[in-house]
Amino acid sequence: MRKRVIILAKFFPPERGGMETYALALAHALKNVFDVHVLVHARGAFGSDETWDGFRVRRCGTWMSALSQPFSPSCSSRYLASNPDIVHLNAPNAFANLCWALTARNTKLVITHDADVSGRAIAKRFYTPLYRRAVMASRNVVVFSRKNARLSIDLPQIDEKLVEIPHGIDPELWQLTMICCAKQPPFVDNWRVDRQSRLSSAG
Repeated sequence: MRKRVIILAKFFPPERGGMETYALALAHALKNVFDVHVLVHARGAFGSDETWDGFRVRRCGTWMSALSQPFSPSCSSRYLASNPDIVHLNAPNAFANLCWALTARNTKLVITHDADVSGRAIAKRFYTPLYRRAVMASRNVVVFSRKNARLSIDLPQIDEKLVEIPHGIDPELWQLTMICCAKQPPFVDNWRVDRQSRLSSAG
């Protein structure tokens, strides 16, 4: 019998976004080895159960949203009833983090740290302790760059748990052309060169 993996994310395709795309790629990567279930928020009050290509998606009805965080009470009951062997938490996701904290048990936890929470001082004050508790209880934390992990305020120093999986960047997409340089003022060219340099050296 295959072990069950629950992917906790905010939203899922066809919703657009980097974390949504990552959750989809993760589900596809795991489906041939694990029994994969994706637990996310719906865009409205009504939820849905969907069968995708080799995995299940449950969109929980959203009652309200605040500070870019949807709240779906049914997520906690669905998560508790799912009886997972492994939980994959896409962070930041305060509600999913809270669900895990309230129902924490002897389940392997893996976290993908997408970014720190910024610009929400009050919310961050409550979220950060919960998140750090989850990080310390996790088996591994996936980061896109160890450099970014070292600069993170939300992540405690847990080098032994970090797994670096960089986003793939095609340098050809960031090459300047002579036409581009001729049409743009110098300060724009300098910004683009600096952006290319930063992206190429990420990680």
